[in-house]
Amino acid sequence: MRLGFDILIIAVPATLLYLIIRIGLWKVFRINLIREVLHVSFVLYASSVVFMVWLYYAAQTEYILYNYIPFKTIIEYLRDIPSSTAIKNIIGNIVICMPFGFYYSFKIRVIPKINIAVYAVAIPLIIESGQLVMYFINLGMRAVDIDDVILNSSGILLGYYITRSLFQKKMRSAKSTQILFNK
Repeated sequence: MRLGFDILIIAVPATLLYLIIRIGLWKVFRINLIREVLHVSFVLYASSVVFMVWLYYAAQTEYILYNYIPFKTIIEYLRDIPSSTAIKNIIGNIVICMPFGFYYSFKIRVIPKINIAVYAVAIPLIIESGQLVMYFINLGMRAVDIDDVILNSSGILLGYYITRSLFQKKMRSAKSTQILFNK
């Protein structure tokens, strides 16, 4: 419950700022209601992720926790799979980034005009680099882990391919319906 309230403290002002800017520019840019809803939900989502991965429960320590060996943490979690911590970390790291793939499918991106594979690696690297920077400027400590990059990247790709497969089926059926009515 506390996490939801804390996220709102960050996400709502970010979303309001976005809306104020968009309303100010409504005469300059053509507004599509569906795209605007997607943009607003993206701002809410992205600001929530920023809060959760950089600010939420960032304890101060004298040293940084890190792992640069791929699959080391994942294998440790898999050995301890009945543990709620293991499940939460594996599934949580995948699920938290799936919406980035969803939004990418609709051309709403943090980094514009790059391939999905590059995007799927770049976003988690930005997240982990931000966690490292937060440690060095004494704003808290989160573990910097290559396995988080792997899991987050998997989540982005999974979100992208699920969205693409769902909407391609709808687009194909809409085209076939249109062809039937045009005959």
